Amino acid sequence: MKNNEQDRCISCKTELYGRKRYPVYSQRLAVIGYRCEDCNEKSKSPAAKKREQEMSELTKEVPKLENANMDIRKALKNS
Repeated sequence: MKNNEQDRCISCKTELYGRKRYPVYSQRLAVIGYRCEDCNEKSKSPAAKKREQEMSELTKEVPKLENANMDIRKALKNS
């Protein structure tokens, strides 16, 4: 892959300077180019979108500790 091809989106051919670049892989997992953020979202399968949504919901539902400074060793000694 030429160096100038790394600076353009494979799908829409826009410049990727200073933007996030999402790699596009071949069947042998070699990077064949890059996509911009919009083209990367468009190219995702419905299963991948659903999986990402489920993961984001799981990370939002993480319970917070009641007392983050509590020393667990003291609680174990008392029981």
